[in-house]
Amino acid sequence: MPLTHDNILSNERAIIADFNLSNADSIIAFLPMFHSFGLVVTTSLPLVTGVRVVHHPDPTDAKAIARKVAAYKPTLIAGTPTFLGYILERAKSGDLDSLRLVVSGAEACPPALFEKMKRAAPKAEIVEGYGITETAAVVSVHRPGAFKPGTLGQPLRGVEVCVADLETEEILPTGRMGMLHVAGPNVFPGYLDYDGPSPFREIDGKRWYIT
Repeated sequence: MPLTHDNILSNERAIIADFNLSNADSIIAFLPMFHSFGLVVTTSLPLVTGVRVVHHPDPTDAKAIARKVAAYKPTLIAGTPTFLGYILERAKSGDLDSLRLVVSGAEACPPALFEKMKRAAPKAEIVEGYGITETAAVVSVHRPGAFKPGTLGQPLRGVEVCVADLETEEILPTGRMGMLHVAGPNVFPGYLDYDGPSPFREIDGKRWYIT
């Protein structure tokens, strides 16, 4: 499944605009680069922003990651709730004090993990996002200061979402449950060597990805 340079860079431009990243920031990067979350957020994003990176090759090696956070004092961390939970279990008091932003994604984050992170990283703001590989990793994320428990934030700049009824395909009003559709410059061009049903739907002249 291909992602274009434009797909990836559109996500990164939106993240830069809303999260005030600068070369004063640094990130602890342990997500695998073959996964879209790791490729876009902790590999290529630092390259285009000037954010320094502290790499660690094994996301399950929580004790070593906690030690690196304590030693190098990065300001940013992004990971799955599972990996973040491992780090919290291994971190000692004060190890995570340098963090200003914690981003959780790829899985639903349990409320207990948020509370534990608040205690372990008292200076950090904790946000949660939602994404899939076909959208260059990110569809929506809480903006700083706008976290709302039980939600996955707002769509990135330039990204549109709508929800369709599973049976009638009617576009539903806000608050109704159905199939999420996504449109925007981050949406992939289509699967390689694929002859199945189209993953896209045309609505009023606009192409939507059916998640």
